[in-house]
Amino acid sequence: MLGYRFGEFEEEIRRLEVWKDYLSQTPVERQQEWLENIVSLAGWFEDASREVLGNYTPNVETFLAQAHPGYRWREDFIFTGRQRVEYHLNMVGTEIMNRSFRAEFLRADRKLIFVPPCMAAPKDGKCQATGTPYGERCAGCTPTCQVHQVTKLAEKLGIEVFMIPDSFSPLASSDGAGLEHARVGVVGVSCPLTIVSGGYEMKRMGIPAQGLILDHCGCSWHWDPGGGIVTEINMRQLKGILDDRVEPRD
Repeated sequence: MLGYRFGEFEEEIRRLEVWKDYLSQTPVERQQEWLENIVSLAGWFEDASREVLGNYTPNVETFLAQAHPGYRWREDFIFTGRQRVEYHLNMVGTEIMNRSFRAEFLRADRKLIFVPPCMAAPKDGKCQATGTPYGERCAGCTPTCQVHQVTKLAEKLGIEVFMIPDSFSPLASSDGAGLEHARVGVVGVSCPLTIVSGGYEMKRMGIPAQGLILDHCGCSWHWDPGGGIVTEINMRQLKGILDDRVEPRD
């Protein structure tokens, strides 16, 4: 993966176009009222989310001040320059998305889990995963690697696990053609800034998704050019997502 390109904001643009179309058919005074309400809500959310979720994002501003200036000529300059409130917005958005798609996800006949390669932690530094049309499949080389642990958990439930980078959507590719027509549900593991857009992409393809946010960001593509920091997930949260006894919350 070379970086986060401008063309990869497709899902965000689709959301903005809906607002644009709505406002273009609304009287000017009503447009002003709506925009003022949006700005007011955004200000409230920034303050409230920092108080509630700020403990999870303490290093964003340090990264923006110290590391991000060096990204100026990189393709992922905009992506990595997101403000702290945008992390919080995606965290809340993931919860809303999960609740909204939960019932349909549980009804899916086949389920897949997509995890990022930054979760792999092979003992000798070389992952033995093998390639498939849907991403890389764990070979079980390192018991302590969390990708291996997720794969073993999923196997007991008849669920497949694949590693994919955040710029690759196998269900939308020619190699993955046909899968979107089955009753498939997807669990996508990602950092906060990509997880909601990925969920919307799946929704557009008729695939109900559940998102699980990494405990921290660390891939070498965006965050640690020194080789990357192994990322992790909360396994209890994953088990809750996969538990078909858990009913959708109101």
